[in-house]
Amino acid sequence: MSKSVKFVKIVSPIALAIALTACGGGGSSFGDGDTSSSGDDSAVVIADSIELSVSSRQLASDGSSPITITAIAKDSNNTAIDDADITFAVDKDATIIKNATVTTTTDSVDATDDTETTVVTAGSIQTATLTPGSATNQTLTVTVSSGNTSKSITVEVIGTEVTIDGPQAITLNKDNPFVLKLKDSSNKAIAYEVVELTSSAGNTIKTDSNFETDSAGEIAFTVTGDASGTDTITANVLGASFEKHIEVSSDEFALSSASSEEININTNASIDFIWTTNGVAQSGKTITLSATRGDITSQTAVTDADGKAKFSISSSTAGQTVITATTADGLSTTLNREFVATTPAYLNTQADPTLVSPNGTSTITAKIRDTNDNPVKNKIIDFRLTDTVDGVLSGSTAITDSLGRASVSYTAGNSSSAKDGVVIKTFIQGYPAVAEDEIKLTVGGNALRIVLGDDHLLEAEDIFYNKQFGVIVTDSAGNPVVGQDVSFKIVPKSYYKGSLWDTGDGWSGASVYDPTNTVIIQGVTASCVSEDFDNDGNLDSGEDINFNGTLEPTHDAAVTGSGVTDENGKIVVEVIYAKNTAWWSEQRIEATVTVDGTEFIEYTDFRLPVLAADVNSSDTTPPNLNSPYGTWGGCTDDPDGIAPPLPSGNLTLVVVNPITGAEVSELENDVWYSISGDGEILDASTYSLNSSVVTIETGPNNSFRLIDNNTAVDNNGYYINLTINGVEKIFFYRDDAAIVPEPVVSTDTTGPVIYITGVNPETVAQNGTYTDAGATAVDDVDGAVTATAISGLPVDTSILGSHTIIYRAVDAAGNATTSTRTVTVTP
Repeated sequence: MSKSVKFVKIVSPIALAIALTACGGGGSSFGDGDTSSSGDDSAVVIADSIELSVSSRQLASDGSSPITITAIAKDSNNTAIDDADITFAVDKDATIIKNATVTTTTDSVDATDDTETTVVTAGSIQTATLTPGSATNQTLTVTVSSGNTSKSITVEVIGTEVTIDGPQAITLNKDNPFVLKLKDSSNKAIAYEVVELTSSAGNTIKTDSNFETDSAGEIAFTVTGDASGTDTITANVLGASFEKHIEVSSDEFALSSASSEEININTNASIDFIWTTNGVAQSGKTITLSATRGDITSQTAVTDADGKAKFSISSSTAGQTVITATTADGLSTTLNREFVATTPAYLNTQADPTLVSPNGTSTITAKIRDTNDNPVKNKIIDFRLTDTVDGVLSGSTAITDSLGRASVSYTAGNSSSAKDGVVIKTFIQGYPAVAEDEIKLTVGGNALRIVLGDDHLLEAEDIFYNKQFGVIVTDSAGNPVVGQDVSFKIVPKSYYKGSLWDTGDGWSGASVYDPTNTVIIQGVTASCVSEDFDNDGNLDSGEDINFNGTLEPTHDAAVTGSGVTDENGKIVVEVIYAKNTAWWSEQRIEATVTVDGTEFIEYTDFRLPVLAADVNSSDTTPPNLNSPYGTWGGCTDDPDGIAPPLPSGNLTLVVVNPITGAEVSELENDVWYSISGDGEILDASTYSLNSSVVTIETGPNNSFRLIDNNTAVDNNGYYINLTINGVEKIFFYRDDAAIVPEPVVSTDTTGPVIYITGVNPETVAQNGTYTDAGATAVDDVDGAVTATAISGLPVDTSILGSHTIIYRAVDAAGNATTSTRTVTVTP
């Protein structure tokens, strides 16, 4: 492999530079099948051959059984190589994740600083996990590469099936019903997939669903017999196919009834059948009868000289029924009817919601049942209103439907009522013997008052304290507001320096002594205001009072981000903080509700408390013995109040993939990266070498990418040396990418919009199973883009409290946005 030299410079306020240095320079060198380096330089080991295997050549389409890809790197002597640079890739809609390397831990404890050293070993065997990206049946090609060496293997995604249920024979010029079903390898329905349905004979196929499966993975459709003869209905979807062979008959083959579409329950209804072929009656023919609801007088019937037959059906329960007549050779016809109950016995009234905001609405629904709990249809319900807030009903009467329901709307006036101050009574016209019913509502609901408090109790868990705060939200009438979204935040107000002092001389601390205290006092040497003046969590200009490069106090405590009030208008949130910060900072917890664009805020200030058991004994050192902010008596670490010079040689530089958030050690062509640390990209340059022209293109949010415009792939390898104030980080760039067009300067500065799928916020029981529904993203230029969870998964449901999942989406211009889902683990 030939080596070349490339130089790239990226400037920042603190002299950030990127340099592409020759592989032979800087004390680094390449060797065949191996790369070594001196000092802290990264080493890249390249294999001469790869042994590749998979745990299975078949991958279930439901994603429940991922397979393992195993690769062993070998040198030219076919000897396994440790720590080889191996990449895994898959060509189609699937996900391949390289598994973590094997780690071994060696305890090396320094008596002075109690440091533990961890030694990580990758080994010669490297694995990755492959899961399908969709339920599509397809062939995937997995490729494993190390340098110029690669090996591929194919895996079949299987198990998705599509079927069609329906008659084997249909009649001419009639819509004949069929049902398509789509399921994955675990026999679970696949919803919202568009299916291609075709007729080989050109017969008409119709559906109300635009040929998209519903939530049950089904499509109800009809085939109209436009031409007699043999036909094949073919379904194609997600790599699966199914053929349904049918015969289109020129027969008249039909069911009918003299009654309307409704049949009273417990009443025999007469059903007529006729069968002719080309106008000739089919006499003496046996037909088979069935119904989805009700009892038929006979399971078969024989046609008379006119090709007709008659039978009856009845049912003791209300609801829809489908009556079907079939022949031995598959000819089939259906008739839809509804059995209805007619005698009311019970009346029940409900409201949704029962708590109505001023000028808000509620749906009032009355339900009628007979003595056997059948819904009663076609009955008139009277609705009568009593209130003192000028509310109105949308109507005074309504007729019950097939489910025995009749509904009207109640619209409240513009003032609040007393609790249960609105009464709506219901009656059934013509049935005075059936007891009337009523429902009570409350008009109010707008959250106008928040009460925030605590019980002065504290719990300890490992190295943390947990403290609960309670909130009650009421309306102007003092009624609890149910289902109100409440957001919480906690911000530091001040912090303290010093130590704790034990009067029993059990532990050392600040030189402050109180003889009236026989156990413990807090020696405060300085009380300092929070440096975060605007409470935004960022170190802004002028905020670093003590010139130590960080905000103080740090955000010592965390609180549940949001929640919803229960049926009593209550919600409980938990504040969590480390034990060593107790007593050493004052915090403010805020609860906020928003009503019609107006925010209502309540807050309380408190000093982070400590558990009494942790500080009331001279025999045990308290966890908060010394302030984490120091013991020196001043709010600035520089007595002269002059900022110290910027540090040199101890800054942090991390290059990350902005989509996954993962730190990278190897850079690829045409991939966006972000510099996280002390630096900012200010310019971009183009550098030429051999057949390559490498462009460094900058983007928003401190990002950059390499654009390699090769006319031919030269397979050159290069080190990339990133330097900040003397701190270096070595990366590797391999020039083996396909030709990339010249970069286009984009005017797109708007990031994608992320839509959280499912419930947000969401709750899960402790130690339960949480499956994340994910998120989608849409960009105003690129359309649909990928939204990826970069933090918070999997959720550890063994830990009570709030967990945050962060999703990130990036468009083609490099604009990135994030959004969060809160998952609360409850007892």
